[in-house]
Amino acid sequence: MLHFATLLDEAFVPRGLALHESMLAHAPDATLWVLCLDDLTAQVMTRLGRAGVRLLRLEDLGEKHDVVRADRTRREQYFAWKSFLARSVLRTQGVDRVTVVDGDMWFVSDPSPALEEIVQSSVALTAHRSGDDAFERRFGRFNAGFVSFRDDVAGHEAVDWWVDRCVEATPDYPVDGRFGEQRYLDDLADRHGTVVMAHPGVNVAPWNLGRMDLTERSGHLLVDGRPLVCFHFHGAERWRRGVFAFRTGVSARDPLVRRLLLAPYVAAWERGAAAAAGVGATIRFPAPWGGTRKRPPWWRAARVAARGVNAIASGRVLIHHD
Repeated sequence: MLHFATLLDEAFVPRGLALHESMLAHAPDATLWVLCLDDLTAQVMTRLGRAGVRLLRLEDLGEKHDVVRADRTRREQYFAWKSFLARSVLRTQGVDRVTVVDGDMWFVSDPSPALEEIVQSSVALTAHRSGDDAFERRFGRFNAGFVSFRDDVAGHEAVDWWVDRCVEATPDYPVDGRFGEQRYLDDLADRHGTVVMAHPGVNVAPWNLGRMDLTERSGHLLVDGRPLVCFHFHGAERWRRGVFAFRTGVSARDPLVRRLLLAPYVAAWERGAAAAAGVGATIRFPAPWGGTRKRPPWWRAARVAARGVNAIASGRVLIHHD
């Protein structure tokens, strides 16, 4: 059985429900372990009672050291909790392997063939494949949106090492060779029986989509000739019902991408939002994370406005009709 794990807060509940819907469609026997980072998320997920979903709270993670401290923002804590989640599921739930995915991941086809390629690996990582050296110097060679650990000695050593690094620091912007939980993966790649996933369809994302050869076969999207397995909708935003914006690298003007990827995903997001509203939840986006760097009061409003204008001008906004 496949075991995936993700963490959700109130802003990510609709996306997390879309993730689970995609798993039911393409890996119906898989289990999704969800770490609920706030009370609203726990209430919504409990009330919905989705099949194949197992809920965890922060108190289920065991010893948490000093992740929660005055100099660490809520977002930086979230980065750290991912490593604890991986370790907790691997240690306590009797699984052969756990694959941690971000809550904005979305499966498009059966992940089993891709995971069969790493069945003997203790740790499996996905490269950014951005082709941008400056980007990867800042954010790392590997993306933390899809990281897999096997239940063996090397797998446990690796996840313990990752937890220890995340306890030290998970800055929410690149500084001193660190960024969140992610930059540590560069070091992890050189130890503990780690392999880099070769399947081009795993963890496709805004930073590498433009480098892929996209084709269609029987209504399914192929990347470099192989099925797209999962897409990482990093930075996607729901401006209001039916209006969505995507990060640079994702074009809503591309008919293939729009029809086979964006439109189905936003429809799933809307279903997730409706399900949350159906159990009385009011979802705030963005969540009240806060940032490490101090900004003047006008800064966020100006940044949001500039990003919105740029998204519209560059064709990254999708208006979806039910």
